[in-house]
Amino acid sequence: MDNSYWLLAAGGVGAVFGAGGAWALAVLRWNRLSRDYRNQLSKSEQARQFVMQQGDQARRQVEALQKEVGELRHRLASQSPQVAASVMQAEVTPISDEELLLQASLMADLEPDEPDAEGFAKTQMILPGRR
Repeated sequence: MDNSYWLLAAGGVGAVFGAGGAWALAVLRWNRLSRDYRNQLSKSEQARQFVMQQGDQARRQVEALQKEVGELRHRLASQSPQVAASVMQAEVTPISDEELLLQASLMADLEPDEPDAEGFAKTQMILPGRR
C-alpha cells in the first residue's frame, strides 16, 4: 500500500470522528435549548396560573362589594325615602364652575417647570446625606 491509501483511510476516520463530534455537539445544544424552553414554558404557566388566581380573587371582591352596596341601598331606601333621595341626588350633582376652577388651579401648581435652553426641565438633585 502506498501513502495515498493511508491518507484516504485517515481522511475517512477523520470524517467519521468529525461527524460524530458534530452530532454530539448538536445533541448537547438541542438538550440545552429544549431544557431552557421547558423552563420558560413552566414559568409562563406559573405566571398564567397566578394571574388567573388574582382575577378570581378580584372578581369575588367585586361581587362582595356589589352585594354590600345593594344591601346598603336597600337598607337606606327602607329607612327614609327622603334621606335616600338626597343621597341619590348628591351622587349625580355636577361640580360647580368655581370648584372646577379651584381644582384646575391646584393642578396647575403641580405641573413641571418650563424646560430650560437645552430642553430639560429644571430639577434639583438631592443626594443622601446632603441637605
